[in-house]
Formats: sequence, C-alpha cells, structure tokens
Amino acid sequence: MTSSTSSSEASDPVTLPSRATQWRHAGRLGLRILLPLFLIAVVLCLGLDWVVRHQLIEKSPTLGAAKLYRIQEPQPGEVPIIGSSRALCTFIPDTLGPSYYNYGINGVGYAVMDIFLRYALARPDTTPIVLTLDYEMFFYQMGDLNSYLPHTNLQGIRPLLKRSGYYSFQMEIPGIRYFGCLDAFMKERLNERMQLTRASNRGASIDISPFTRSQFDATVQQRRDSVLELHPFQALVDTLFARLASNRDRQFVLVVAPYHHTYHEALDPVSFAGSERLLARLAAEPNVRLIRFDTRTWPDEYFLNTTHVNKAGAQYTSQLMRELLAHPAQTLPPDDTLASTPLDSLPTK
Repeated sequence: MTSSTSSSEASDPVTLPSRATQWRHAGRLGLRILLPLFLIAVVLCLGLDWVVRHQLIEKSPTLGAAKLYRIQEPQPGEVPIIGSSRALCTFIPDTLGPSYYNYGINGVGYAVMDIFLRYALARPDTTPIVLTLDYEMFFYQMGDLNSYLPHTNLQGIRPLLKRSGYYSFQMEIPGIRYFGCLDAFMKERLNERMQLTRASNRGASIDISPFTRSQFDATVQQRRDSVLELHPFQALVDTLFARLASNRDRQFVLVVAPYHHTYHEALDPVSFAGSERLLARLAAEPNVRLIRFDTRTWPDEYFLNTTHVNKAGAQYTSQLMRELLAHPAQTLPPDDTLASTPLDSLPTK
C-alpha cells in the first residue's frame, strides 16, 4: 500500500506558478529589496553632491566651479576680473581695492570668458569690468574639466563640452559626476587651508614658491626654441566686439598682463602684426580702456615662466594697476624700466 501510494504521488505532475504570478513575486522582491537599495543610492549620490558643493567647491574660491557659482549670484558693486590663468595669478584683489574679485580660470579661452561676461553684464551694476587679454585667447580652450561638472545646465557650457569632446551623460547625475575627481577637489581645499605653494585672495591664486634661476632659464630656452603661430577664431573675436557694442554704458578695462620678452620674440611676424591690429581696434572702442603691461621689459625675478608672473610680479603689477585705475589720465613709463619705476612717478597724459 505504501509503495503504491508513493508511486502515485511521484507520478503527479508538478504545478509551476504562472508567468503572472512570477512577475508578482518579482515585483514584491523589487519593492522589498531593490527599491530600498535604489533609494539608498539616490540619497548617497545627493549627499555626496551636497558635500562636494558646500564643503569642497564653495570653500575653495580659486576653483573654476566655485567661480561659476559665484558669477550667477548678485554681487552689488563688485568689479569682476575675468580671464585665464594669467588673470588668476597676476591681479590681487586686496591690492586693487575692496570691490574687486578675481574670476580667472586656468587654461580657458574667450569662449569660457564670454560666459562670465554674460553673467557679469546681466547684473544691475554700473561698475567697470576688467577683462585680461591673452595673445592666445580667441580659442575654445576649456582648461580643467572639473570646473564644469556641476554646471552643465548653464547656458553655453554643454555646447562647449560637446564641441571639445568632453561631454558625457555622467555629468548630469548628482554625485556620480564627481567620480574620479574627488581627490582633486580635496587637494585644492587643502591648499586653500595651508597655502603651501599658492596664496589665495578673493579668487586669485598667487604662486609663492621662490624664484629659481635654473628652472626659469629652462622655460626661456624652450620659448626661444619655439615659433608660435596664432590663428584665432573670428567668431570669438566678433563676439567680444558685439559685447562691447551692446553695453556702451559699461566701461571695459582690457588688460594685457606681463609677458616675458622672449614670448614676443617667439611670435611669428604675421601673428604679431595681427595681434597688434586687433589690440588697436579694441582700444578704439569708446567704452574701452586698454592697459598693456606686455610692452615693457620686466625683471626675470618677476616671472614663474614666460607667460605667468610669480608673487613679486603679481604684487608689483597689482600695485601699478591700482594706480592706473585710480587715475584715468595716468600712463605707463615710456621706457623699458617699468619694474624699477616708483609708482608715484608715473607720467600722466
């Protein structure tokens, strides 16, 4: 009896749950396990995004990402200094005056500078705008990609990223967009606190390492061994002139920060002549004041390399800039002894 019963039970077909039942079970599994994990991941990503912004970026004012946050906010009476690393390391706001802020970013060209200009001009201010001019500025350089990770929604940023081949969908995801670059933000935050190699001052980042003759001579030799040809994008040049023409009520102080004389020597004649014509056109604009620090010979000890000044160069240039801004009729000395000229002996027109 027992044997026949077991045989009968073994021969009974196994009834499997229907596909609908399987989907219901999978749904319950998702609700009980996967959904909580997803929510935890979302919270972690949002939390990481908040920490990076408020504890790293906003507390490191020399970061490009921090400056893009700041330029969007009202800053009544502020005089923005917009430019590349040559602005970043040259102009010290505390020396220039209480209203100045340095928005310079390493490695950027005019395409990025124009984004800052657009936001600065949208503010209800009448203060001047300082824009540093570089010989190589009318290009689409973007510098450090980390500057744009939290700002892909800003007008003009995403197209520039795509044009440069840097854009990825990961940049749109909070928290995830900082994967692989947290150490860079933490390093900059640490430098802001300790200021071992660079001193910060309202957006400016000034090199404070001692001048080393051998290192500087090596950069000079590299410059002498090169020939630099410039082929600026006319669309970017036209954009700058359009900004000047559509904002005649604002004064633009266009400044060429110091270059070592070997930089000019490396420019091919056609590029140099084209740059001079462009600077002359800009100077002729009715709301432009052009200040050129590049036409004078500066001591080697004022330079970090042939295109950037060190702390001594930044201090002297900023002091001189302050005097020139305070006295519109004041001009630079006509000779090549600029760095040895006392500030109170500068000639006037």
